[in-house]
Amino acid sequence: SDRTPASNTTTTEAPTKADASSGEVPTDRQAQEMARTTLLDFNDAVQKGDFEDFHRTISKPFQKEASPERLREGFKVFVDANVDFSRVRHMTAEFSPAPSVEKKSGINFLQLKAQYPTSPRKTNFDFKYIPEGDEWKLIAIEVNTKDQ
Repeated sequence: SDRTPASNTTTTEAPTKADASSGEVPTDRQAQEMARTTLLDFNDAVQKGDFEDFHRTISKPFQKEASPERLREGFKVFVDANVDFSRVRHMTAEFSPAPSVEKKSGINFLQLKAQYPTSPRKTNFDFKYIPEGDEWKLIAIEVNTKDQ
């Protein structure tokens, strides 16, 4: 029989994730979701002053390098100032440059560098991810609220 398989088998509720194992660059929608999730997970840690949950979401090499206590110490300025990034939940990140995957030392690194148009200061971030299985996991995080 020459029946073709149905092509409408994907759901529209949740965006599929980019396949990290093949070095696939996320679509804009996927990159927006990744950036938002990373920043909101980070924000939860800042709000609680406890980085245990956030630590569980990051890549294994990053977990080995930075304990929850070390992450808290590294981001103490945000915790002490009670900085709240929750308003990015309904914002669109302005990526610059566009999300990209670069191979270094045989490992693919995904970079999401952008800013959210928060006020009075913009929220700038630079997230780097590496593949763990078929998922992109955070390996480096930079966040600041300086105008650039």
